[in-house]
Amino acid sequence: MPGKLVLGVVAEFTREDEGEYICPMCTVFGLDDEEVQTLIKAGLKMIDRNKEDEGYEVKNSAFKLMRELGRLLGYEPIGDTQCTDAPNGRKTIVWTLTKDA
Repeated sequence: MPGKLVLGVVAEFTREDEGEYICPMCTVFGLDDEEVQTLIKAGLKMIDRNKEDEGYEVKNSAFKLMRELGRLLGYEPIGDTQCTDAPNGRKTIVWTLTKDA
């Protein structure tokens, strides 16, 4: 997409009980260092366990992350959310977010 910056957010959700879902952490791909620092200053708990591969693990829900990506950095979701089955009754969900470059 010419003139666009693109991020990917991946999260796994587990259903604990009827109407109770948990998503204790997620992973975000495509951030630059300045954007990472902005999110850390906003209180998100971000770690990079594998520095050789892209992506930051975020110890917050995907929705808190996406809210801050929109509020602080101007990103917004684009296209359809992708959902697949994961082991042990979990669901993996992938969002794509963009903003103008």
